[in-house]
Amino acid sequence: MKKVFYISIILMVIIACKSDPIIDESGSDTVTVAEDQTTTFNDTTGFNVARHLELLDELNICEMVDSFPLVANCSPDNFKLIAIQNDGSLENGFILQTKAGIVLKGANKPLPPVRHIFVYVRENGSLTKVNGFRGDLIATQEGENGKDIVLALYLKEDETLFHCLYKWNGTRYSFESVVGLDWGDGVKTLKEEDKDSVSNDIYNAIMESKLVF
Repeated sequence: MKKVFYISIILMVIIACKSDPIIDESGSDTVTVAEDQTTTFNDTTGFNVARHLELLDELNICEMVDSFPLVANCSPDNFKLIAIQNDGSLENGFILQTKAGIVLKGANKPLPPVRHIFVYVRENGSLTKVNGFRGDLIATQEGENGKDIVLALYLKEDETLFHCLYKWNGTRYSFESVVGLDWGDGVKTLKEEDKDSVSNDIYNAIMESKLVF
């Protein structure tokens, strides 16, 4: 709670000052990204029916036939798969984003009313979850070991949406920095000299809020 209170104080100062020293107002309000990954779960763009259905079936988290009204159907209406590897291959690992509030196969209650992001890698022939996030996957960008990701994570206590960069280290995603924040009037970026200290505090608050699992 102390970390959340401290971040709230920082944001109150930011909001109160049009020229706050930690906000970079010299450039665009948008975060520069390599590839937009936002989804509305209402189209089939990028959904490779045969391969994606095969992987969803392997995970056994949804129904292949829409005959169970309470359990999510394996379709782009509920799921989006994104490659981790820069070459676009899915065989040895991928990112899975789920629609908010759906019921996964084998679960006794719906997911919380926020999108969930699961990261799977293949270990000893089987898919294993290595990361989990509660938020939106908004972008990917080519990294040294695979695709790095930008997530939009909402801290309810601060009423602020944080755009966070996570880098793929070869086995899992690790937090890198906060690349933007939005308290309702567009994304603002942090000045480089303040990014590390502010990012550390926000990272701790994200972990305390159980947005990472």
